[in-house]
Amino acid sequence: MTQFVLKKITSVLTLIVSIVSALQAQNSIAEARAGSAGETVTVTGVVTNGSELGTIRYMQDQSAGIAVYSSGMSGINRGDSVTVTGVLKEYKTLLELDPVTSVEVINTGNPFPEPIVLSPAQFAEQYEGMLVRVNHVEFAVSGEFERNSYSFISYGENGQLYISSYGSPLIGLEIPAEPVSLVGPLGSYNGTYQVLPRDQFDLITSSVINLTSEPLLKDLTTTGFTVEWETDTPGTTEAFYGNTPGLELGVLSVPGETMNHSFALSGLDPSELIYLQPFSVRGNDTASAALQVYITVSESTGEMKTYFNKEVDTNVSLGLQNAIQLDHAMDDTLIAYIDRARESIDLAIYNLNNYNISSITNALNAAHDRGVVVRVVYDGDRDAAGVATLVPEIGRIASPLSNYPFFGIMHNKFVVFDANASDANEPVLWTGATNFTEGQINTDPNNVIVIQDKSLARSFQLEFNEMFGSAGAQPDPSHAKFGPDKEDNTPHEFIVGGKRVESYFSPSDGTHDKILRTIESADHSLHVAAMLITKSDIGYGLAEKHDEGVEVKVLLNAYDMYGEPIVKTLKASLDEDVRLRGESGIMHHKYMIVDQAEEGSDPILLTGSHNWSSSAQLRNDENTLIIHDQGVANAYYQEFVVRFGHGEVIDIPIGIDHEPASLKEQILVYPNPSDGIFIVRTGRDFDASLIEIIDQIGRVVFMEKVDHQPYAEVQATGLNEGIYFLRVCTKKGMAIIERIAIQ
Repeated sequence: MTQFVLKKITSVLTLIVSIVSALQAQNSIAEARAGSAGETVTVTGVVTNGSELGTIRYMQDQSAGIAVYSSGMSGINRGDSVTVTGVLKEYKTLLELDPVTSVEVINTGNPFPEPIVLSPAQFAEQYEGMLVRVNHVEFAVSGEFERNSYSFISYGENGQLYISSYGSPLIGLEIPAEPVSLVGPLGSYNGTYQVLPRDQFDLITSSVINLTSEPLLKDLTTTGFTVEWETDTPGTTEAFYGNTPGLELGVLSVPGETMNHSFALSGLDPSELIYLQPFSVRGNDTASAALQVYITVSESTGEMKTYFNKEVDTNVSLGLQNAIQLDHAMDDTLIAYIDRARESIDLAIYNLNNYNISSITNALNAAHDRGVVVRVVYDGDRDAAGVATLVPEIGRIASPLSNYPFFGIMHNKFVVFDANASDANEPVLWTGATNFTEGQINTDPNNVIVIQDKSLARSFQLEFNEMFGSAGAQPDPSHAKFGPDKEDNTPHEFIVGGKRVESYFSPSDGTHDKILRTIESADHSLHVAAMLITKSDIGYGLAEKHDEGVEVKVLLNAYDMYGEPIVKTLKASLDEDVRLRGESGIMHHKYMIVDQAEEGSDPILLTGSHNWSSSAQLRNDENTLIIHDQGVANAYYQEFVVRFGHGEVIDIPIGIDHEPASLKEQILVYPNPSDGIFIVRTGRDFDASLIEIIDQIGRVVFMEKVDHQPYAEVQATGLNEGIYFLRVCTKKGMAIIERIAIQ
């Protein structure tokens, strides 16, 4: 007994010593900032920004502020009090912690530090990383904010504002024409101090009334809905509205003044599009929200059919909905929907090729011949043979080439049938992960979901029209928008067959944040089948859910130089519950299943064309659905258990490590996957001299000499679909980039 007590006392003393040591090791942020580059410090403070500034977080205590650059901070939000251990580093004159070795959340929901009021001439290192406020800011330019830096003048002094992330809520908002007060963390870039506003509430007008929350949609029905918002002082509750962005129906208002505004629209038709701009007036001042777009609930059946081209296991069905296998029949099923179309077909597809499958092109041509308006959007980089053989009268448009600045690929996979039919049971949406090629339809594990809902079909048609540049039968290239040029201008909330459905398009709608939010919503289980994951915050999010006790299983197609760190993160947490595909072809899914078997939970299926990558987040045209329905979630689980059962357990270490790490890390390959046409970009000191593609049994199937260039375009279009190795020989060594996908 005495020995037991002594052991307990010793354990407690050890714990006390470790706590005291940790406290002694902590620095104030001002003390940390006084350290040298390369020094490891531990600081505690309140975080003042979230994902709207990208990966970076700014935190401050009573002494100073500092930047923290780490994917491990991806789940950290404004108001979180955190203790961070990391290495001091100066990046382009910004002092930050990078890398970070430890992040501990102490508590959440803390009030923000009061911004320090400065003029641009007062910007200095002592304020770097802290929240600041600059009054009477005037902009010399007009238009809408983009990802860019903007000069401003405050009482005759010059300053700079920077919007750093494509996910910033400020992108697309009007640049203020009148003076505003500017709030945000103070950053530094190459010797220039920059204020980093987080959202529109960091641009404070001189009005006596300001919006303090985004408009919130509630009580969506077939005949109306409610929109709520808040202001900092009492004001009126009003809105401009219409069936078009012109808001042609005028103004509606609610009597009285309040800070908590609620505006109900009623008497609408089912599947009616409503554009709305809420505003509140106090005296001579007005606070306005950005233009919103909503759509009422349809009178459609809401039927959802789930199709897979590989085997499923209905033994795990909950009896709500069985998954359907279409073995070598997805093409025929799509053609059956094409043949049933009466008015319109809007098809947005990354690749359409009729080789060794039933001719989708012939079906589209036949639909056109019988009077159906057929329109096609496709990727400009693809050799889309199926598009080339459409009859000339069918309207079509290609996306900008991927080497056009800032643009990725038109990666959508959706077809909208009869979106505006008077019979609400006619409109149909076909979407999922499947391209229209032999490999994608017959070999690569893929999914399709078909939804009969007029409101959802009309919303997808809005997105199609934005890329097409026209609502008519022929495209208007002068108005067509792709990639980062697109706007967030489609409804996001739907009730389909009594179930909540969310719809998001990339890169305009912040889909990446919705993926993270869906992961965070899991209480019991997460099952993921993703072709690739190159976003570290997703990897950390999945691992953290597992560590919280949630069942997490992840199946990946493969990994490359970008995905390997994420796979290692998952492996360290999930062990054998993260696997690589163990079947032929490319495991092409991009779906996540949340809490599919739990009563009283919120079962979710997330699916679409959006790979979990930076390209999908920032550049590519993509579509994603988040469906809150247990039957659909369980149907996808019936497919997942078979795919995961065939998966291969990953051995660590991963990859081929015979080449110098410094060489491999400086070689970029994009896009990956590709159709065999891709770019190899090497570091400044590693100009390529020979590029080889090697198949999985070690044969060199492609070789091209390069005249010591840092940039080379590879055209290996004759290769079969599949996974290969890329070997790059340079004047300073050889690197193998493990795996590239040809599809």
